[in-house]
Amino acid sequence: MFGVYSKAAPDVRSCEAGKPGFSFYFDLIAPIWRNCQAEGAIHRLCSLMRKMRAKTLLREELDPNQEILQEFDDLEMRVGKKFPRDPKAIRFSFFSAPCPDKDKWREQLPATSFLGYAVVLEAGLPTDVPLVSERYPSGTVAYVLEAVTRPPAWATDDGKGAYATKGVTNYYVHCQKQFKTTIGPQGASAEYALNGAFFCQQNNMTHVCAHAALRMILNTADGLVDHKVTNRELNTILGIDHSKAFVGEGLSPAQILAIPQCLGLNTLAGNFLVQPTVDYAEWAYPLVESGYPVLLAFNPTHALGHVVVLLGHTMNSDKWDCEAHLAYRPEAFWTYHASAAWVDHFVINDDNFGMYTCMPPGYLRSKLLPQYDSTQRATFAVAFLPPSLDVPPYLAEKVAIELVRNFLEAHAPGPNNRWLYRIWQQLQHGEKGIVGRTLGCKRDAYIAHLKAEADSDGQGPIVDIPKELSEAPDDLWLTEISLPDLYTANKHKLGDILSDAKAEVRGGQKSVKYVWGWLPTTQIPSNPQTSVMPAVWPLTGHIPLLRPDRVLGPASEW
Repeated sequence: MFGVYSKAAPDVRSCEAGKPGFSFYFDLIAPIWRNCQAEGAIHRLCSLMRKMRAKTLLREELDPNQEILQEFDDLEMRVGKKFPRDPKAIRFSFFSAPCPDKDKWREQLPATSFLGYAVVLEAGLPTDVPLVSERYPSGTVAYVLEAVTRPPAWATDDGKGAYATKGVTNYYVHCQKQFKTTIGPQGASAEYALNGAFFCQQNNMTHVCAHAALRMILNTADGLVDHKVTNRELNTILGIDHSKAFVGEGLSPAQILAIPQCLGLNTLAGNFLVQPTVDYAEWAYPLVESGYPVLLAFNPTHALGHVVVLLGHTMNSDKWDCEAHLAYRPEAFWTYHASAAWVDHFVINDDNFGMYTCMPPGYLRSKLLPQYDSTQRATFAVAFLPPSLDVPPYLAEKVAIELVRNFLEAHAPGPNNRWLYRIWQQLQHGEKGIVGRTLGCKRDAYIAHLKAEADSDGQGPIVDIPKELSEAPDDLWLTEISLPDLYTANKHKLGDILSDAKAEVRGGQKSVKYVWGWLPTTQIPSNPQTSVMPAVWPLTGHIPLLRPDRVLGPASEW
């Protein structure tokens, strides 16, 4: 929270692992969450800070701003009675630097050592109200109103007073931006900034998990809204009256979609019960890797639904099933490997269990048809996109792979063209296949990528840009073509297919519009027939994959 000050100087505590005198649980969690529900998120925060080698913790009671006062007012209205004691807003801030002199925390805690912060609201509730006795029998509600931390990383001291965080191996957070916060009382404060994803938690009284997921997306994704979105704003849009109960105790898909519609935002929705053959991970992964957050809904039980936010992924280049699923069951799959196959986990924010947690994609892949079992399967998803995009990258990838297949059937290469021949060979065997990796890119950024890379045969970088590419739309879906070993070991590709991110309308129907593409030695025409001779392309080998600019990635890859 930026511009929100504490009532007094912060309480500075050493929280360094291995040293006596401090326990994250007994000194931070238990005083607030003892006999209180929903402590999973704060446990995750403390575990993350411990693993990131936090050494100093600052605790402050805040002078409430308008948002905090609204939270307390709405909660009191929902309960229908005054709080028996004054509610509190507490901010915790974490640093990887030590602070030997507590009075000089501003001097001894450099900006580079800042790991994150969390604002926790705590209120005592009247236990004679049935709603309170049912949901918070202890009479205390506590929840994270706002938190931002760095993604998982090792914090290290360079020995010269500066600190660095090195991202965990093969761990990528794509949806993030810079956040600022203020620490200390007015007139004696300090400002800190860090890059990460916004996190918040429901209180199950005035807002639920869908509120939390929407706020996490809207307050993280750059360029969606020009202000901080609060729970009060979401409820105002939905017309929710806190003097009455939530209908169904949650938000429906229609209510969730009403929020971006009211804010004038562009969304892309996927319904995996209506289209059970669409793999939700293949649908969502290109969007997430392109930096577009995805709200994912699923049913953890038959009776309850839940939503989480997909922010990034982890990659396991040693996964066995990525290639084995084609080798052992070619009749059940396409003859290509979607790059989502190597996604070991989606990095998610779950308001129940905290920030940057890792969800295995297989957890929500049901082997039964949805009409027989809706438990533990993805039900629907909503991606938040710029207005210039309306083509699902899932569809663009399928069209791109089919284009490559059709092109190589019409122009089968000879063995003297070794890499193009290798792609053709892989496509002839249903148990092998090629790799398709799709992400969003800008035309000029892609052209700069071509102009910067030489291939494995020493050809390139590209100097002459084809007219189809130089005159292409600004927003494109890029499907990179590779082979399993080349993709996982070299992080390289053997070609690109570019599609317009805006759908082409023909006869009232939307379709994917092909822009331009290449494979070793050849450009791919829009009509890949034998009568259409393809133009020559100077690259004969493989080049590095295109990496998104804004990703918070690992210090090293495997």
